[in-house]
Amino acid sequence: CTGFNGVWTDERYGSFSIFAAAVGTDGRSVGPEVAVSGTDLSAWSPAIAADDARGQFAIVFSAGSAPNENRIHATMIVRDAGEAPEAIIVPSESADALDPRASIDASGRLALVWQDLVFGGGAAVSLAVLSCSHP
Repeated sequence: CTGFNGVWTDERYGSFSIFAAAVGTDGRSVGPEVAVSGTDLSAWSPAIAADDARGQFAIVFSAGSAPNENRIHATMIVRDAGEAPEAIIVPSESADALDPRASIDASGRLALVWQDLVFGGGAAVSLAVLSCSHP
């Protein structure tokens, strides 16, 4: 499909959830909206990284079931697939992981950075590099 991919947060299921769609240059959806996160967690701060060569994109977001217990989640979606596989939880030793950003390199590795709020106060920036592909 043409255009770029978009991700957003909305409350259509009663809690904050992440959705994605292929969006044309006119701002209209050119493919199905895909629910990326489930309804069991409150999710926000989505970011997207496109892998045009493989026809897929990575969606990353923060999600948690309680304040100060947020984790970074990541999933790969094939364009126009109509559904997203279950997101993995990215390992982190922080009290709270927030505001992820993503990039996919030429070999298909997903690089993530995010803000960690550290137990006892303070903050740090964390990095993870994952091999990724759609199942």
